[in-house]
Amino acid sequence: MKCLKVGLKDVENVKKKLAAEKLFVSGYKLLQENGFVYLPVSGKFETYPLIEKELPALRTRPLSLRDALSSFLTAAELEALTTSLDVVGDIAIIEVASSLLPKAELIATTLLEHQSNIHTVLKKEGEHAGVFRVRGYTYLAGKKTTETIHKESGVRLKLDVATVYFSPRLAHERLRIASLVGKGERVLVLFSGIGVYPLVLSKHSPAKEIVGIEINPDACRYGDENIALNKTTNVHLLRGDVRDVVPHIAGTFDRILLPLPKTAENFLPVALSVSKPGTILHLYAFLREEQFDGFGKEIIKKYPLKLLRLVKCGQTKPREFRVCLDLVVKK
Repeated sequence: MKCLKVGLKDVENVKKKLAAEKLFVSGYKLLQENGFVYLPVSGKFETYPLIEKELPALRTRPLSLRDALSSFLTAAELEALTTSLDVVGDIAIIEVASSLLPKAELIATTLLEHQSNIHTVLKKEGEHAGVFRVRGYTYLAGKKTTETIHKESGVRLKLDVATVYFSPRLAHERLRIASLVGKGERVLVLFSGIGVYPLVLSKHSPAKEIVGIEINPDACRYGDENIALNKTTNVHLLRGDVRDVVPHIAGTFDRILLPLPKTAENFLPVALSVSKPGTILHLYAFLREEQFDGFGKEIIKKYPLKLLRLVKCGQTKPREFRVCLDLVVKK
């Protein structure tokens, strides 16, 4: 390959002139040796020596997964392609339309080539269901595993996506809650899963003590591992049904989280049993926008609570949102 041998101080000016005269050859990594840089060119330029030098080609990457698949899928198939995905650690979880099922492995292998941080691709099967809120997955490509270590807000989280519930989409919401926690607070997290809320609160808030309760034994095991992994000292995780565990906890809490959107309201009496005037509750729900006002009013009618705010935490379906009601126990 023909290259100009140019001194370091002259490189930028020479590159501009080469580009203006359409002599610079792009697509190669510039080589620097002994104070000189080798610029690939298609012809001689001014007084710089023209020599033969092998330069490594730059790795090129399509702009998007859709671009990467444009040579393999028809226009109709590209229209049906869902490019949004969840990345948990080094595992990508994708949705595949029924019309694209014959191309699922192709989509997965292309995704692996396109994103170097992904080592496994799984396809969603159904919705989260059951007491443990888990869902099924089909392995498509890469390393055949469902266990990974996910990093969120400086916290390391070990988990198996097939046996526990975890959503990376709530990272911003977890930091929002952490920003509200005051110095010395005692916090209770119902349905704490692998410990993500307690661990994020521990790292990013001045809470004195954070107690989590989880019924899924796999999630409890990972929660214990994650406490050790992050060397956390003010988080305590308890195993069991919150209705059985809470009555045995001494004292009250300054803040209580109920991150179980489908049925959290049913557990408000449990939360209130360890509350006091001024305790803050964060109650999660799935609601359509037209339900926002009515849902909040119903809650404060039934319980001695005041609504501070309703916060959208992400869209789950067309016109349906995960929301958090920030409530305070009346004095």
